[in-house]
Amino acid sequence: MRKITDYRIVISENASENEKRAAAFLRDNIRLVCGTIIPIVCDSQNPCEDEIVVGKTSRELYDGVSFNRYRDTTSGGVWEYVIRTVGRRLYVTGLG
Repeated sequence: MRKITDYRIVISENASENEKRAAAFLRDNIRLVCGTIIPIVCDSQNPCEDEIVVGKTSRELYDGVSFNRYRDTTSGGVWEYVIRTVGRRLYVTGLG
């Protein structure tokens, strides 16, 4: 079993401020729990299996997955999120 400290966080070259903030939040909390700072890299770097992908990146095309990104206005404007694994890669993305 792989450890979370073996992973890196991937964001888009054009990541939004919220995506950058989410990646930093994950990195900082992993450091608090595990004592290790994992790197945040852009999706222009070659992919590896052990990645936490935050937001919309080119990794979706690489893995052949897609997420329907929409905002559910029927639930009071609450944003929805998806967490999904593809192999050892973990996707964390908003649907809005």
